[in-house]
Amino acid sequence: MVLSTSAVLFASNDANPEVLAEENPVVYRSADQQTYELYIDKANDTVGGKGTITTIEPTGGSEKESAIDGLEFRTAEMISDLYVNGTGASNAARLSIYLQFSGAEGSTATVTFSLKSGDSQISSTTVNLDNPCNSNPAALSNRCGSYDFIEVEFDLPSNGFTVSKGKQLKIRIDAQATCEGNTGGFSGCDVEFEFGNPSSASTYSRLQIQTNALAGSSVRVHNCYGDNGCNWNDEEKLEWAPNHRLQYREMRFSVEVSDAFGREDIEDVKLVMRTPNGANAVFEKEFDDDDLKLDNNGLVGIFNYTASGLVSGEYPISLEINDIQGHTFAYDHPGIEFLEHDIYLSLPQNQPDVVLYAPGQTSRVEFLVEHIGSSSASLDVVLDLVNNLPTEWAEPLWSQASGSYTLTGGGASTIAELLIEVPESDLSGAPEYLDIEARVYATNDQGQSEEVAIKSLRIAFEEVDVFAPPRISVYEDVEHQKQIVDSTRPEAFDEDLSHYVDAINGSENFYIDIFNSGFDTDSFKIRVLEQPEDWDYRFYINGSTTDLPVETIYHITPDVGSTQLVTIRMEVFTPADRDSLDIGQFSLSIASIADTELRTDIAFTVHRTFGILAEIIADSDGVGESNLLGQVGPVSPTEDVWYNFRISDTSGTAAVETTWKIINPRDLSRNAENNPKYTSWDYTISNDTSDNILIVNLPPDEYVDLRLDIQLNGQVEAGEHIIYTRIIEEGVEEENDPRQFDLPVKVIIKEDVVPGRIEITAKSEASRFSAGEEKNLEFKITNLNNVELDMVILLDEPMGWDGSLRASSNQLGGEFLILKLDAYESKDFNLRLSAPESLKDSASVNFEFKVTPMNNETPYAEEYEQTFNFQYITECSGVSCLFGELVDPEPQTMVFYVILGALLLYAARRGRGQSYRNDDFVEVDKDTEELFSNEDEELPSDEPEPVLAEDEDDELELLDELDEL
Repeated sequence: MVLSTSAVLFASNDANPEVLAEENPVVYRSADQQTYELYIDKANDTVGGKGTITTIEPTGGSEKESAIDGLEFRTAEMISDLYVNGTGASNAARLSIYLQFSGAEGSTATVTFSLKSGDSQISSTTVNLDNPCNSNPAALSNRCGSYDFIEVEFDLPSNGFTVSKGKQLKIRIDAQATCEGNTGGFSGCDVEFEFGNPSSASTYSRLQIQTNALAGSSVRVHNCYGDNGCNWNDEEKLEWAPNHRLQYREMRFSVEVSDAFGREDIEDVKLVMRTPNGANAVFEKEFDDDDLKLDNNGLVGIFNYTASGLVSGEYPISLEINDIQGHTFAYDHPGIEFLEHDIYLSLPQNQPDVVLYAPGQTSRVEFLVEHIGSSSASLDVVLDLVNNLPTEWAEPLWSQASGSYTLTGGGASTIAELLIEVPESDLSGAPEYLDIEARVYATNDQGQSEEVAIKSLRIAFEEVDVFAPPRISVYEDVEHQKQIVDSTRPEAFDEDLSHYVDAINGSENFYIDIFNSGFDTDSFKIRVLEQPEDWDYRFYINGSTTDLPVETIYHITPDVGSTQLVTIRMEVFTPADRDSLDIGQFSLSIASIADTELRTDIAFTVHRTFGILAEIIADSDGVGESNLLGQVGPVSPTEDVWYNFRISDTSGTAAVETTWKIINPRDLSRNAENNPKYTSWDYTISNDTSDNILIVNLPPDEYVDLRLDIQLNGQVEAGEHIIYTRIIEEGVEEENDPRQFDLPVKVIIKEDVVPGRIEITAKSEASRFSAGEEKNLEFKITNLNNVELDMVILLDEPMGWDGSLRASSNQLGGEFLILKLDAYESKDFNLRLSAPESLKDSASVNFEFKVTPMNNETPYAEEYEQTFNFQYITECSGVSCLFGELVDPEPQTMVFYVILGALLLYAARRGRGQSYRNDDFVEVDKDTEELFSNEDEELPSDEPEPVLAEDEDDELELLDELDEL
């Protein structure tokens, strides 16, 4: 077989591949491109084409395909951009593939090879074939056997080309064969290619390129403590301090290994941080399969490292990756620096984050200055109050002269104290904040002091009275992790939310923090304003079993310093009687001893349980600052909602498992008593395997998670709706007090006012109106919206009719009426309507109601207005009916008037004409006699014949028509 080639180059759209900037730009070293062997393997369903292009050596045999009708090989879609170059000085991509040209002697073929990025052609090469092998089994010579191994080169642009993320690298082969003077792929003439793992060959069909499939990989460094963010897109922390607090030395390394060819191309990943001189490794982290997770077909991993004992300097970081073909790529992070000179300026633990001041008093604030840099570096720190106090205030005083403090080495710290004397005069010019600046100085190599760092701290500066209402916080646990009340943020906590007290234990502790927000030392007295019936309580100093002193109805706390707090333990006891209230609210008033008007009121809800507890753990709209767990909404009246809840057996005993029955909210009488509509909603209680859970079995201290779905029926009033699901002990008679728990969930329905949702219907039976008749007509108006609305009804009656609207028949009425309608409510109203004294028979009378809905005396927009028309028929008889028709004639009556007038006019004219003829007859009587006496004499031909008889007939016909009318 003889081959000849001619290369044709197609330029890419972009001569220079575009490098995308990252959101948080960090410069990484791009590893050099290396040679990749991309194997041509058998097809699979996910890639398409006749075969696949992959970095993995083929296994499991080969496949043969004809190129007469076209043949295409494809990679999977790229996970990231792939920048491709060729090999050698010519920058060519080399395709090596097995080929067989078969046909009759003298046949020829032309094969075109194309290299494509997505659907864009990059380069193509044409190969001409002759001297085919003979595929006829009976051939005596040149019989077809093994396939030939050929090489084809694609000339690439000088800067290579890019296969963009989501696109495929493709090889297209198109063959045309001429066999015995014919063109096409008829039997006995073909161009076939073999790919995959040929059993008779020592190598594979493949494409050789230069690239770096891992160029999209990177590593980032964060600190997760405090205000620092440790998500991938958060700003990196590149500066660290060797002697900082432990939490500020916890380093989080996030690696992202992105191989353009996919997860299967990645072999192993290693993260290395080296000492500043590069001689040693601080750590080498090799990521196991369990350390890396698949994310968007790449691998992501987290490595946490706490820096300890490190000297100051710059530490290089690199991410090393090996792929399945043995390529090793290293990506250098720009590195992190451990600072030699650095401090941390903060408030001591006992110092509030607000500095209080009062007229005529001296404010005192402390600052903690910590040396967090190198252990061998001594620092001088000068503190200053940057913002100026009013001129009438005294100069603030630092505990050290000029605010200068010395720290001998990393880990050293000192307390700096600032005193501010406040005058008695007007304090309106005081700043809102105190801005503290710390300038850090160190001695350089020349023995000179130079500024090496500046730190700042802002602290709120708040005017208070000498005594003030306390700030109250309440917690469920002694560790102060489960807060339930904050008097400074009452909207953050729902005072109606249940806090559980198990009757098996008999009591539960709540921890009340009383913060003295006044300027002077104070003590406080606690009064219980409200408590659930039969419940009891006691107050203690936290950590003590001694009750607080009692004065009449007050419990007295010890003295509390300014901006200090005291924790009071409140023990709450459940009632012994099972019929007592399970849920109730404690309301407390805590007031200053110095001034009882300075008080703070708080409240929280307690809920008695009996060894069984159900809690909401998730709901359909999540949790936010104003969206509490177990509360969904506002939602529309047709929306579905769900709650995930956990049922826990809290008995804590060694008893065997207990069977608990779950009562569907539809069947719970408590819900029906609250609102009968709740029983018409659809409720489903389910888990992962069943949609109708009725029974659960729980051992002590175990739990089960279920889901409650609620499908609203569309007619739901706006506002809050509380639905209960009951969990009750199965197999225990009611008289034996079975243990039970009612789980409340809250659905908030938003206001849903829609144009066209007002209806008016007539209740009175339609009857005819007679002249002057007065009737009382009854109507019904319905509000189909889910909120209460004021309906303004205006009456528009026909001219001459008199109407008045009334809410009831015993009212006087007027031209308009205002009715207040609850959601989905209907009300009756009356229309007193009087007909005029003159009516026509069987006339239609229309009158109109115009309804405008209002919300708190504010009308809704014009599109919410609705108009309703009602029609009644009149009747009349006798003279009044004739008079009415004469005054206000119908169209047919007016036609009658026209015809009658014409007849009368015609009759009048005829009467005048007849009078004239009688006179003529008298004068010409003789002539007439002469004329008729001569019977044989003919009339002159120009004389008209008499028409008297015809005129008389016409008059009779007109009179007949008049009678008919």
